[in-house]
Amino acid sequence: PGATASDALNGNLTASIVVTGSVDVNETGQNQIKYNVTDAGGNAAAEKVRTVTVVDTTPPVISLIGDANLTHTLNTAWNDPGVTAADTLDGNLSGQVSIAGSVDVNQTGSTVLTYRVSDAAGNAATPVTRTVNIAQPPSGPWNFTSAGASGRFGPTQAQVDANYSGTTLSDKVTINIQGIQEWIVPATGTYRIETCGAQGGDGTSGGLEIGAKGSLISGEFLLSAGDVLNILVGQRGASSNAGGGGGGTFVWRKSNQAPLVIAGGGGGSVRYNGDTAGKNGVVDSNATSGSGTSNIATGGTGGNGGSALWEGSAGAGWSSNGQDGPAGCSTTYGGKRPLVGGQGGAGSSSNSDGGFGGGGGGGSCFYSGGGAGGYSGGAGSGGNEGGGGGGGSYNAGNNQSNTAGANSGHGKVTITFVVN
Repeated sequence: PGATASDALNGNLTASIVVTGSVDVNETGQNQIKYNVTDAGGNAAAEKVRTVTVVDTTPPVISLIGDANLTHTLNTAWNDPGVTAADTLDGNLSGQVSIAGSVDVNQTGSTVLTYRVSDAAGNAATPVTRTVNIAQPPSGPWNFTSAGASGRFGPTQAQVDANYSGTTLSDKVTINIQGIQEWIVPATGTYRIETCGAQGGDGTSGGLEIGAKGSLISGEFLLSAGDVLNILVGQRGASSNAGGGGGGTFVWRKSNQAPLVIAGGGGGSVRYNGDTAGKNGVVDSNATSGSGTSNIATGGTGGNGGSALWEGSAGAGWSSNGQDGPAGCSTTYGGKRPLVGGQGGAGSSSNSDGGFGGGGGGGSCFYSGGGAGGYSGGAGSGGNEGGGGGGGSYNAGNNQSNTAGANSGHGKVTITFVVN
């Protein structure tokens, strides 16, 4: 506010006032400001003192950590996400927040929790509330299959609707790209996702050589309600003189196209002059070579499709397609990676096609098995009368359980709710 000064002889002396002291607005308490002035004759005015009291009138602010409305599963332990509280003068007050209300996890219903805090000056923050809804756990498990489809192409919406009718997946799976099943996560929590790669096709000329088996890969993942998962269930390679490669089984987030878990399929087998089995799906991320005695092609690495040096084509990986079979009586075609449809590769006849999920086609003329699909694609057969390579696998989950060569027939996916 300042001060004024005047003198009988010298008139207005306001501009000559000397002010000492200051006000620290960052600390509560009293501050003194002193005003002095002297006229031309050296006469000093009586000193004036102003006391300024700094008070705190700004309340702290409380902010929720997490959502204001949460759904929590019945009979599971409740851990409050908490809040943060901050004050302009007192700083962090999070540890002083009080909570009114309690969550009873043993019965369904809603509870409102109220969070309050005051600063040292007694200013109360605006209370913040959170509603906790105790609900029955999601009604899993959810079992995804090939829904009656076989061969190079995955199931249609009609097949999924018919095969999932009366199950926990009834009316809950959408097909926007043929064969790719879309499922919406029903509640936030930890889920176990178990995937099985498909078996390779049998070699049937002059006897029977069983196709190699797919891997079993599972892990636990924290998923949020409303997340959309894309699920491609691998299908078994066709059986002929040379079997087609088995498809890999893939689960990934639709939002960012990030894979969660992938199980490699098994390679197609051959039986002609001798037994030449395909190779099983593996738990490693890199796929295997084909079997045979010459022209040994190599499996894909780092998520890429496999290579092919003979009539049997290679399986697809996550990042690239399998290589076409370049030699023999007719060209065979490698499998397609999931993000471009995941179709199995075409064999030299439909009886030797690769399975949906990127399995490579087999070559029935020179008895060359197809490579399997997977995170990395299995190689085409290693020369005349060779089996296809096994697909690689991938697991980004916790509490993993991974087994090579564990699954026969088509692939499958089982998702189970574990806990909030």
